[in-house]
Amino acid sequence: MTLAASPRRLYRYTNLPAVIYMLRQRRLTLLDPARWDDRNDAAFLAEYKRRKRAAAVLALCFFQTPEKRHYWRGYADGMDGAAVEFRAERLLPALENVHNVAHGHVEYRTLQDVREKPLKVDDLPFIKRKAYEDEEEYRVTYTDKEKSIDFLDCDIDLNCILRVTLSPRLPQRFLDVVRQTLQGIAGCGELKVIRSRLIESEAWQECAYGAKR
Repeated sequence: MTLAASPRRLYRYTNLPAVIYMLRQRRLTLLDPARWDDRNDAAFLAEYKRRKRAAAVLALCFFQTPEKRHYWRGYADGMDGAAVEFRAERLLPALENVHNVAHGHVEYRTLQDVREKPLKVDDLPFIKRKAYEDEEEYRVTYTDKEKSIDFLDCDIDLNCILRVTLSPRLPQRFLDVVRQTLQGIAGCGELKVIRSRLIESEAWQECAYGAKR
């Protein structure tokens, strides 16, 4: 786990069913990394689990940087993708109330670097390949020495959520209904729900019309 200043904002890329569950249950869900698409990441956490002789190691990942195109493609693909923006100073204390939870900045290393400077077991959950560095990931982990579990729900307060951004691939005609559905959940009446304009922005396109000869 790297030592760095505490983050101000955390972004969780996921899908609408997960967002609805989060808002209705007021819980964040940590899952088994064995199911992750990134097999390198999964292998590091599996080795950490083995070396710690743990029955379960679960994790949840956030970004610290605003949206980028590959965030949507890699972590919230399709028209049901969504990004939840959190106030870190309100979210992280809630997670710290859960026993055996750790959290911190991910450190990015090259293959040559880790070969020359061997890793420590306790750092394994917070190490990732250098190619992912622009994500500035912040990770939460949970370790259970006794119970083999596939997920863990952590209670949160809805006031830690700043807004929900819906996929740029969500058709515009669905936006109002999806927004009303999310804001109709108890306690979410004032929740800001927007659609990403990353790939379709009238303001950006208008800049082309004003180009000079």
